Formats: sequence, C-alpha cells, structure tokens
Amino acid sequence: MKQAKPRVFDLSGAGLKPVVPGSVYMRHYFGSDMSVAFYRMQQTADAPLSAAPHTHGEELAIQLKGGATLQAGDKIYSLQQGDVYLIPPGLEHGGGASGFDGDEVEVLSLVTPARPEFGPEDEAGYFPTPGNAPPPTESKPGDVRILCNLNELSLKEVVPDQLYMQFWHGAESTIAITRMVRSETGMVPLSVNCHPEELCIAFSGRLNMRVEGEAYSFGQGEAFCIPPYMKHDGECVTDECLLLSWYTPDRRAEWGEESDELPAFSFLEE
Repeated sequence: MKQAKPRVFDLSGAGLKPVVPGSVYMRHYFGSDMSVAFYRMQQTADAPLSAAPHTHGEELAIQLKGGATLQAGDKIYSLQQGDVYLIPPGLEHGGGASGFDGDEVEVLSLVTPARPEFGPEDEAGYFPTPGNAPPPTESKPGDVRILCNLNELSLKEVVPDQLYMQFWHGAESTIAITRMVRSETGMVPLSVNCHPEELCIAFSGRLNMRVEGEAYSFGQGEAFCIPPYMKHDGECVTDECLLLSWYTPDRRAEWGEESDELPAFSFLEE
C-alpha cells in the first residue's frame, strides 16, 4: 500500500468495479498514509442503497453528483451536490444516496489512515452494508463539518487578479481550495514547496509539476498524489486552474489556525 513515488489518480469514473452489484461501483487507490475512493451509486428497488454505520480515520468527502443523507452520531445531515465535508476520526456514520428520478450519485472519499478493508487496488473494494459491516465500535464524539460547496465558492485573494484561496483544518488534516487565474502579467509563479503528503484534485485546468526533478502532468478529472516531504513546484498551463488539496498530517504549524485573514504564505515567490 505504501507509495514511494508521485502518482496521478484517474477520478473520471472510468474503470469502476461492482462492489454492491446493481447499486455501488467503485475504484480506489492508496497513497503513503491515505486511501482514495471514487463511488458511483444508484438506488434501485432490487438494490436499496444504504451505508451501514461504520467508523474509520478522518474522512474528507466530496459530493460530486447528486445528494445524500448522512447520519453521524445523533445528527442527520442533508448533503447537496458540490458539498465538501469533513467527518472526524472515529465518528460512527452511515446513510444513503438521495438522487432524483434514479440519477446516479457520485462521491469522492479520502481517508487517513488508509482503509485496509479496501484490499488491493485492482480488486473491487469495499462498501459497508448491513451484511458485511464490521462489529460496531464505540463512536467518538464530534460533528460533521460542511466546509463549502464547489458551486458557490467564496475564496480570498492572495495575489491580486491571479491567486485566490481558502483553507480549513481537520483533526489530522488541512484542506485548501485554490483558484489560479491568468492575468495580463501571466500566471502567478510558485516556488519549490515541501510539506506533508498531499492529494491535489483538479476540478478545472491542467498543471505541469516537477517533483524531485521529475516531470508530471495532471488535469480535470485527475488527482496528483505527492508523498510526504518531496520537493516540488509546478505551474498552471491553462487560463485557469481550480484545485482542492488535502494534506495529512495538517499544516497548522505553517499556516496557523483558521481566521478571517490568510497568512503570508511562504511558498509564493516574491
């Protein structure tokens, strides 16, 4: 499972395998200390869809398509398409899709530490159902946090007309959404960066990356996984890039706690 080199993950939904026949299809990957799962789900009369209550490490989930009802602890959350939400480690949760008129529901799930129950990447994976869910464990206290909606972003300006950003901290992770825009002077230059493990998801645009001197490229529908503390830099080669980065462990020591004002990020060239 351990990752030694950077990798590009396909998050387009291609190559999904049935994990609950007729209802849930999945593809998953492993990083150094994370698991990444793309789920496509559909509720049918013959295959009612509901995730049995279960626990694991901290989870960042993105409601890519359709809605869902999530029960976590003693609370119920109604999730909409585009929602980005954080489930604390050890909080028992489950629920079902709530697409309309048989529409498919797609969810991207990122969990640290990695979920060994998924098995090898070339196998079907795992989805907790009443028939295969592990024995219940004591649920840790906590609340699900809906961080933002990708369709209604409100980002803070870091570099005028070129770079916009917002970030949040979880118990063991940091999440950042960044928009890079080509202005009259071009695209904002980024210097060499070195930090904990990162999964960077491209929702639009394409980036060329250099990691420890090796070249990589990824774009919309893909994610780039960078192992911990590998020196890297890159550039957006399209007119705009919209990215979500998930770092584990968190970057509190560098960025400070969340506030109304962004810190002076050290990864920007002067």
